[in-house]
Amino acid sequence: MYGMVRSILAVGVGLVLASVVIFLVQMLIVAVNPYPEGVDRWNADAVMDHIEQHGFPADVLLFVLVGYAVGAFLGGFGAAWTAGRAPAIHAGALAALLMAASVKNMLSIPHPVWFWIACLAVFLPLALVGALLAPVRSQGDQGVLSWRSKREIP
Repeated sequence: MYGMVRSILAVGVGLVLASVVIFLVQMLIVAVNPYPEGVDRWNADAVMDHIEQHGFPADVLLFVLVGYAVGAFLGGFGAAWTAGRAPAIHAGALAALLMAASVKNMLSIPHPVWFWIACLAVFLPLALVGALLAPVRSQGDQGVLSWRSKREIP
C-alpha cells in the first residue's frame, strides 16, 4: 500500500514540476512575444480567430517545445527521485499524462502537423533521461536520505 501511495505521489510531484516549468516558459513567451494589438488574450474567441487567420509563429512553437522538453526532463527527474524505485515506470506515467494534456490542448487550438509530431516525440525520451539522472536509494534505505552515487545498469 505504501509503495502505491508513494508512486502516485511521485508522479504527482513530477507533474507539478513539469507544469510549473511549462507555465513559466509560456509566460516568458507572452512577455517576449506579446499578443498583437487588438487581440484580447482573455477572450477565447478573439484568440481563436487570430490563430485561425494567422497561425502560430514557428519561433513561438519552437520555444513551447523547449518548455515541454525541460518540463518533461525535470518532471521525470522529480518523479524518479520521489519514488526511489522503478524510475522508468514513474517517468513513463508522467510522460503519458503530459502527452494527454498536450493532445487535449492541440485538439482545442489548431496546431501545425510538425508540432504535433515533435510534441508527442519530446515527452517520453526526456522524462526517461531525467529519471535516469535522478539519484536512486540504496537497497537498505528506509526513507533516510542516503543515496548511491551511480545507478546500476543491467
